[in-house]
Amino acid sequence: LYTGGTTGLPKGVVHTQRSIVSSVYRYLVDTRIGPGASYLSYMPLFHIGSMATWAFVVPVGGRVVMVPAFDPGRVLAAMRDHRITIVSGVPTMFGMMLDHPDFEPATFEELELIAYGASPMPPELLKRLMDVAPGVKFWQGYGMTECGVATCLSPEDHGAVSDRLRSVGRAAIGVEIEIRDPETGAPVPTGEVGEIWLRCDGLMKE
Repeated sequence: LYTGGTTGLPKGVVHTQRSIVSSVYRYLVDTRIGPGASYLSYMPLFHIGSMATWAFVVPVGGRVVMVPAFDPGRVLAAMRDHRITIVSGVPTMFGMMLDHPDFEPATFEELELIAYGASPMPPELLKRLMDVAPGVKFWQGYGMTECGVATCLSPEDHGAVSDRLRSVGRAAIGVEIEIRDPETGAPVPTGEVGEIWLRCDGLMKE
């Protein structure tokens, strides 16, 4: 997989079968998706945000429908045509869907789960999504190419829009996280800014 390359060229990240399976496990425990899942993939396949969603549908016997790239009109049409039950993306994508002239609430009728991440979710956008999809579960994941899913806000956390939803949630199952001083490496007190340190079996090989 390749990093976002925000400070230079994207860098290749090597994972093992074990590291990928561990991320799959963490996602499935939290979302509890089953064999009837139908996932719509429209993010680049070299990116963790794509792999970390469609790869979780396959082990439970679900299906993956792929469109070549994100286009809100094409995505909405695919959701209707293929009776999609799971979509994921960054908040901007969901805003573009809701604002598209072809959008209607019935488009979300088959959905069971909306997963989001990669950037902060504006509370007003999340409320719009929850209003047009009242029976849908929401799940937020925070992670990185080097480790897969690290923290999450579970469907139970989305009972109502609250300040909790402005966070990246709690450590995912099997993940240890500490906030440490970047100079000394010592843990910092609650509420202080620091560097994220984590340990899990989903870490990259190199």
